[in-house]
Amino acid sequence: MAQPQVVLIQSPQQSVFLALREALGHRGPYSSRHVLQPLRRIVARAEHEPLLRPLRPGQNGGVPDVVVPLIPPSDVSVPDQVAAMREYSPQLFLDEIETLGGDPAVWRTAARDPGNWLRTYAELSDLCWRALEPRWRLLRPAFDSEAERVGLAAVRGCLPDALNTISSRLTFTDDSFCIDGSQLIPYAGRRLALVPSIGAPDQLFVNGMEPDVISIAYPLRGLPDVSPVRSVEDPLDVVLGVPRARVLRMLGRALTVGAIAAELGVTPAAASRHCDVLTRAGLITRERHGRQVLVSRTTRGSNLLDVL
Repeated sequence: MAQPQVVLIQSPQQSVFLALREALGHRGPYSSRHVLQPLRRIVARAEHEPLLRPLRPGQNGGVPDVVVPLIPPSDVSVPDQVAAMREYSPQLFLDEIETLGGDPAVWRTAARDPGNWLRTYAELSDLCWRALEPRWRLLRPAFDSEAERVGLAAVRGCLPDALNTISSRLTFTDDSFCIDGSQLIPYAGRRLALVPSIGAPDQLFVNGMEPDVISIAYPLRGLPDVSPVRSVEDPLDVVLGVPRARVLRMLGRALTVGAIAAELGVTPAAASRHCDVLTRAGLITRERHGRQVLVSRTTRGSNLLDVL
Protein backbone atom coordinates (compact mmCIF):
# COMPACT_ATOMS: atom_id res chain seq x y z
CA MET A 1 0.00 0.00 0.00
CA ALA A 2 1.23 3.53 -0.82
CA GLN A 3 2.65 5.41 2.11
CA PRO A 4 0.81 8.59 3.15
CA GLN A 5 1.82 12.01 1.90
CA VAL A 6 3.70 13.75 4.71
CA VAL A 7 4.56 17.40 5.16
CA LEU A 8 6.49 18.96 8.07
CA ILE A 9 5.07 22.24 9.35
CA GLN A 10 6.44 25.08 11.47
CA SER A 11 3.52 25.87 13.78
CA PRO A 12 4.73 26.94 17.24
CA GLN A 13 1.23 27.40 18.69
CA GLN A 14 1.21 23.66 19.44
CA SER A 15 4.35 24.19 21.55
CA VAL A 16 2.63 27.11 23.27
CA PHE A 17 -0.33 24.89 24.14
CA LEU A 18 1.94 22.09 25.42
CA ALA A 19 3.86 24.59 27.56
CA LEU A 20 0.68 26.03 29.07
CA ARG A 21 -0.65 22.55 29.71
CA GLU A 22 2.49 21.44 31.50
CA ALA A 23 2.61 24.66 33.53
CA LEU A 24 -0.92 23.80 34.69
CA GLY A 25 0.10 20.23 35.54
CA HIS A 26 3.05 21.19 37.80
CA ARG A 27 4.98 18.14 36.68
CA GLY A 28 7.23 16.79 34.01
CA PRO A 29 10.68 17.51 32.60
CA TYR A 30 9.84 20.41 30.32
CA SER A 31 12.90 21.16 28.23
CA SER A 32 13.40 24.68 29.55
CA ARG A 33 12.84 25.90 33.10
CA HIS A 34 13.36 29.44 31.75
CA VAL A 35 9.98 29.09 30.00
CA LEU A 36 8.06 26.90 32.42
CA GLN A 37 8.75 28.61 35.75
CA PRO A 38 7.36 32.05 34.85
CA LEU A 39 4.37 30.45 33.14
CA ARG A 40 3.51 28.60 36.33
CA ARG A 41 3.34 31.90 38.18
CA ILE A 42 0.95 33.28 35.56
CA VAL A 43 -1.44 30.29 35.30
CA ALA A 44 -1.63 29.94 39.11
CA ARG A 45 -3.24 33.35 39.52
CA ALA A 46 -6.75 33.30 40.96
CA GLU A 47 -8.28 34.82 37.82
CA HIS A 48 -6.62 32.28 35.50
CA GLU A 49 -6.61 28.92 37.29
CA PRO A 50 -10.39 28.16 37.17
CA LEU A 51 -10.59 29.10 33.50
CA LEU A 52 -7.64 26.94 32.48
CA ARG A 53 -8.42 23.94 34.68
CA PRO A 54 -9.98 21.94 31.75
CA LEU A 55 -6.63 22.03 29.91
CA ARG A 56 -4.68 20.28 32.67
CA PRO A 57 -2.98 16.99 31.77
CA GLY A 58 -5.06 13.99 32.77
CA GLN A 59 -8.46 15.54 32.12
CA ASN A 60 -10.76 13.17 30.26
CA GLY A 61 -12.11 14.23 26.90
CA GLY A 62 -10.62 16.41 24.20
CA VAL A 63 -9.97 20.12 23.89
CA PRO A 64 -11.81 22.64 21.70
CA ASP A 65 -10.40 23.63 18.32
CA VAL A 66 -9.71 27.16 19.51
CA VAL A 67 -6.57 26.07 21.42
CA VAL A 68 -4.97 25.82 17.95
CA PRO A 69 -7.61 27.46 15.74
CA LEU A 70 -5.69 27.39 12.43
CA ILE A 71 -4.97 23.79 11.43
CA PRO A 72 -1.69 23.99 9.56
CA PRO A 73 -1.69 22.99 5.88
CA SER A 74 1.41 25.19 5.83
CA ASP A 75 3.48 27.20 8.32
CA VAL A 76 1.36 29.26 10.73
CA SER A 77 2.71 31.92 13.13
CA VAL A 78 1.57 32.38 16.71
CA PRO A 79 0.39 35.99 16.06
CA ASP A 80 -1.89 34.63 13.33
CA GLN A 81 -3.21 31.95 15.72
CA VAL A 82 -3.80 34.52 18.47
CA ALA A 83 -5.64 36.80 16.06
CA ALA A 84 -7.91 33.87 15.13
CA MET A 85 -8.58 33.19 18.83
CA ARG A 86 -9.64 36.79 19.38
CA GLU A 87 -12.09 36.55 16.49
CA TYR A 88 -13.44 33.13 17.49
CA SER A 89 -17.18 32.85 17.90
CA PRO A 90 -18.22 32.34 21.57
CA GLN A 91 -21.20 30.31 20.36
CA LEU A 92 -18.98 28.03 18.28
CA PHE A 93 -16.76 27.57 21.35
CA LEU A 94 -19.81 26.58 23.44
CA ASP A 95 -20.95 24.13 20.74
CA GLU A 96 -17.48 22.53 20.72
CA ILE A 97 -17.16 22.01 24.47
CA GLU A 98 -20.55 20.26 24.50
CA THR A 99 -19.12 17.55 22.21
CA LEU A 100 -15.75 16.98 23.92
CA GLY A 101 -16.73 14.11 26.20
CA GLY A 102 -15.28 13.63 29.65
CA ASP A 103 -16.63 15.53 32.64
CA PRO A 104 -18.63 18.56 31.44
CA ALA A 105 -18.33 20.16 34.90
CA VAL A 106 -14.70 21.11 34.26
CA TRP A 107 -15.86 23.49 31.50
CA ARG A 108 -18.59 25.10 33.63
CA THR A 109 -16.62 28.27 34.39
CA ALA A 110 -15.69 28.71 30.73
CA ALA A 111 -19.29 28.14 29.64
CA ARG A 112 -20.58 30.90 31.93
CA ASP A 113 -18.55 33.52 30.05
CA PRO A 114 -17.11 32.07 26.83
CA GLY A 115 -15.95 35.46 25.59
CA ASN A 116 -13.81 35.95 28.70
CA TRP A 117 -12.33 32.44 28.33
CA LEU A 118 -11.37 33.12 24.72
CA ARG A 119 -9.80 36.49 25.58
CA THR A 120 -7.85 34.99 28.50
CA TYR A 121 -6.54 32.06 26.47
CA ALA A 122 -5.48 34.36 23.62
CA GLU A 123 -3.66 36.65 26.07
CA LEU A 124 -1.85 33.75 27.76
CA SER A 125 -0.88 32.25 24.39
CA ASP A 126 0.62 35.59 23.40
CA LEU A 127 2.55 35.88 26.68
CA CYS A 128 3.76 32.29 26.46
CA TRP A 129 5.06 32.82 22.94
CA ARG A 130 7.01 35.90 24.01
CA ALA A 131 8.82 33.69 26.53
CA LEU A 132 9.21 30.73 24.18
CA GLU A 133 10.21 32.49 20.96
CA PRO A 134 13.92 33.09 21.78
CA ARG A 135 14.35 29.39 22.57
CA TRP A 136 12.40 28.43 19.43
CA ARG A 137 14.75 30.48 17.26
CA LEU A 138 17.83 28.91 18.82
CA LEU A 139 16.44 25.40 18.22
CA ARG A 140 15.60 26.01 14.56
CA PRO A 141 18.50 23.76 13.36
CA ALA A 142 16.93 20.82 15.27
CA PHE A 143 13.63 21.36 13.44
CA ASP A 144 15.46 21.52 10.10
CA SER A 145 17.27 18.25 10.89
CA GLU A 146 13.96 16.55 11.67
CA ALA A 147 12.56 17.67 8.31
CA GLU A 148 15.60 16.22 6.54
CA ARG A 149 15.30 12.93 8.46
CA VAL A 150 11.63 12.39 7.61
CA GLY A 151 12.09 13.55 4.02
CA LEU A 152 14.95 11.10 3.45
CA ALA A 153 12.87 8.24 4.89
CA ALA A 154 10.02 9.10 2.49
CA VAL A 155 12.40 9.05 -0.49
CA ARG A 156 13.81 5.68 0.58
CA GLY A 157 10.34 4.17 1.04
CA CYS A 158 10.74 3.53 4.77
CA LEU A 159 8.50 6.29 6.10
CA PRO A 160 6.61 4.14 8.68
CA ASP A 161 9.95 3.20 10.28
CA ALA A 162 10.86 6.90 10.65
CA LEU A 163 7.41 7.84 11.92
CA ASN A 164 7.54 5.14 14.58
CA THR A 165 10.46 6.96 16.21
CA ILE A 166 8.73 10.32 16.80
CA SER A 167 6.82 9.30 19.96
CA SER A 168 6.58 6.20 22.12
CA ARG A 169 2.82 6.79 22.23
CA LEU A 170 2.33 6.46 18.47
CA THR A 171 2.40 3.37 16.23
CA PHE A 172 2.27 3.87 12.45
CA THR A 173 1.40 1.40 9.70
CA ASP A 174 0.90 1.88 5.95
CA ASP A 175 -2.78 2.87 6.28
CA SER A 176 -3.32 4.19 9.84
CA PHE A 177 -1.73 5.05 13.15
CA CYS A 178 -2.61 4.26 16.74
CA ILE A 179 -2.38 6.43 19.87
CA ASP A 180 -1.50 4.70 23.16
CA GLY A 181 -2.25 1.29 21.65
CA SER A 182 -6.00 1.85 21.50
CA GLN A 183 -7.15 4.88 19.49
CA LEU A 184 -6.90 3.97 15.79
CA ILE A 185 -6.93 6.80 13.22
CA PRO A 186 -6.99 5.79 9.51
CA TYR A 187 -5.31 8.03 6.97
CA ALA A 188 -8.28 7.68 4.57
CA GLY A 189 -6.41 9.50 1.82
CA ARG A 190 -5.51 12.45 4.07
CA ARG A 191 -2.10 14.08 4.35
CA LEU A 192 -0.09 13.86 7.54
CA ALA A 193 1.02 17.29 8.77
CA LEU A 194 3.84 16.65 11.25
CA VAL A 195 4.52 19.53 13.65
CA PRO A 196 7.81 19.12 15.56
CA SER A 197 7.41 20.92 18.88
CA ILE A 198 9.00 21.78 22.20
CA GLY A 199 7.60 20.05 25.28
CA ALA A 200 7.70 17.12 27.67
CA PRO A 201 8.37 13.83 25.84
CA ASP A 202 5.04 12.23 26.74
CA GLN A 203 2.91 15.07 25.36
CA LEU A 204 1.06 14.97 22.01
CA PHE A 205 -1.40 17.19 20.19
CA VAL A 206 -3.32 15.32 17.48
CA ASN A 207 -6.19 16.59 15.31
CA GLY A 208 -7.66 13.78 13.22
CA MET A 209 -11.06 15.34 12.56
CA GLU A 210 -10.29 17.37 9.42
CA PRO A 211 -11.36 15.94 6.03
CA ASP A 212 -8.05 16.43 4.18
CA VAL A 213 -5.26 16.59 6.76
CA ILE A 214 -4.25 14.95 10.05
CA SER A 215 -2.11 17.17 12.26
CA ILE A 216 0.32 15.57 14.73
CA ALA A 217 2.38 17.80 17.03
CA TYR A 218 5.09 15.91 18.90
CA PRO A 219 8.00 17.14 21.06
CA LEU A 220 11.42 16.56 19.55
CA ARG A 221 13.61 14.36 21.70
CA GLY A 222 16.98 15.26 23.12
CA LEU A 223 16.76 19.01 22.58
CA PRO A 224 19.70 20.86 24.14
CA ASP A 225 19.05 23.41 26.86
CA VAL A 226 19.99 26.45 24.81
CA SER A 227 17.66 28.90 26.53
CA PRO A 228 19.02 32.45 26.41
CA VAL A 229 20.84 33.47 29.59
CA ARG A 230 19.27 36.60 31.01
CA SER A 231 22.59 38.22 31.94
CA VAL A 232 23.84 37.85 28.35
CA GLU A 233 20.71 38.75 26.39
CA ASP A 234 17.59 39.87 28.21
CA PRO A 235 14.47 38.42 26.54
CA LEU A 236 12.46 41.57 27.33
CA ASP A 237 15.14 43.68 25.64
CA VAL A 238 14.93 41.38 22.60
CA VAL A 239 11.14 41.64 22.40
CA LEU A 240 10.67 45.37 23.07
CA GLY A 241 14.06 46.95 22.49
CA VAL A 242 16.25 48.19 25.34
CA PRO A 243 14.70 51.67 25.88
CA ARG A 244 11.09 50.44 25.87
CA ALA A 245 12.00 47.49 28.11
CA ARG A 246 13.50 50.00 30.58
CA VAL A 247 10.30 52.07 30.46
CA LEU A 248 8.14 49.03 31.22
CA ARG A 249 10.35 48.02 34.15
CA MET A 250 10.46 51.46 35.74
CA LEU A 251 6.67 51.73 35.84
CA GLY A 252 6.27 49.93 39.14
CA ARG A 253 4.55 53.23 40.05
CA ALA A 254 2.95 55.82 37.80
CA LEU A 255 5.37 58.35 36.29
CA THR A 256 5.15 61.39 34.06
CA VAL A 257 6.73 61.36 30.62
CA GLY A 258 9.22 63.93 31.91
CA ALA A 259 10.32 61.59 34.70
CA ILE A 260 10.64 58.72 32.21
CA ALA A 261 12.73 60.91 29.92
CA ALA A 262 15.04 61.88 32.78
CA GLU A 263 15.50 58.24 33.77
CA LEU A 264 16.29 57.23 30.18
CA GLY A 265 18.50 60.26 29.56
CA VAL A 266 16.53 61.28 26.45
CA THR A 267 14.29 64.19 25.44
CA PRO A 268 10.61 64.17 26.49
CA ALA A 269 9.66 63.83 22.81
CA ALA A 270 11.76 60.66 22.47
CA ALA A 271 10.29 59.24 25.69
CA SER A 272 6.80 60.03 24.41
CA ARG A 273 7.48 58.07 21.20
CA HIS A 274 8.55 55.03 23.24
CA CYS A 275 5.36 55.37 25.29
CA ASP A 276 3.29 55.55 22.09
CA VAL A 277 4.65 52.16 20.99
CA LEU A 278 4.01 50.57 24.38
CA THR A 279 0.49 52.05 24.50
CA ARG A 280 -0.38 50.59 21.09
CA ALA A 281 0.84 47.20 22.33
CA GLY A 282 -1.49 47.45 25.34
CA LEU A 283 1.42 47.35 27.80
CA ILE A 284 0.98 50.81 29.36
CA THR A 285 -1.77 53.38 29.73
CA ARG A 286 -1.75 57.17 30.11
CA GLU A 287 -4.28 59.01 32.27
CA ARG A 288 -4.66 62.70 33.10
CA HIS A 289 -4.58 63.69 36.78
CA GLY A 290 -5.11 67.43 37.05
CA ARG A 291 -2.33 69.06 35.07
CA GLN A 292 -0.24 65.90 34.87
CA VAL A 293 -0.46 62.89 32.56
CA LEU A 294 0.69 59.78 34.42
CA VAL A 295 1.96 56.65 32.68
CA SER A 296 1.20 53.26 34.27
CA ARG A 297 1.70 49.60 33.42
CA THR A 298 -1.37 47.65 32.38
CA THR A 299 -2.13 44.12 33.57
CA ARG A 300 -0.84 42.90 30.24
CA GLY A 301 2.42 44.78 30.77
CA SER A 302 2.85 43.26 34.23
CA ASN A 303 2.13 39.80 32.86
CA LEU A 304 4.79 40.26 30.20
CA LEU A 305 7.32 41.22 32.86
CA ASP A 306 6.43 38.11 34.86
CA VAL A 307 6.93 35.87 31.86
CA LEU A 308 10.16 37.44 30.59
